[in-house]
Amino acid sequence: MRFHNYSDFLNESTKDIQFFFDMDGVLADFDKAIEENSRYGEVKDAKKELFDYIQREHPEVKHMNTIDDVKIFLPKGNKELKSLYDAVHDLIHEFADEKGFFINLPVMDGAKDMLEAASQLSGKLPNILTAPVDSEWCADEKRQWMTKHFNGLFDKMYVDKKKEKYATSKSDVLIDDRKKYVNAFAEGGGSAILHSDPKSTIEQMKLMTR
Repeated sequence: MRFHNYSDFLNESTKDIQFFFDMDGVLADFDKAIEENSRYGEVKDAKKELFDYIQREHPEVKHMNTIDDVKIFLPKGNKELKSLYDAVHDLIHEFADEKGFFINLPVMDGAKDMLEAASQLSGKLPNILTAPVDSEWCADEKRQWMTKHFNGLFDKMYVDKKKEKYATSKSDVLIDDRKKYVNAFAEGGGSAILHSDPKSTIEQMKLMTR
């Protein structure tokens, strides 16, 4: 199972279930937008250096696809690794900080299906819970993007890095593609589904509302 606190969740009524959807990586294709940037070659080269270093220094690690996966090694005080990680991270955020980045994100396949399924399963519109980057137009552009593509398919929208604040009970369910937010939401008292693809996410939502 990819969702957290499922045994506890089963002991609570699901009549008040409230789904919260992350935006980037779940509804909006953040990675594709980065790859379409004219300077993506710089990111690709920096990521290769980073992952090559991990494979060289930690051969026990067989699969590592995202820079988030690297974070487990950062607290060990390795300055070379930190430098390689920062090179990738800073480039990606440089692209995302550009005006117009978020308003022009492509829609992920199956995004509408998930929002509609959430409404049908819970009997209420889902909320959107997305973390911002540090740019003056990010929050506004994210709200515009949601209204442009999914107007009428969601209720409230929160742009906040502290997603665990919205975990008021096990009936609050976050759908997110990043482990750190899934873990924090679950530890904060909510439930969470680690999103990988629309089909499996919808199946897990069904299990939670039976």
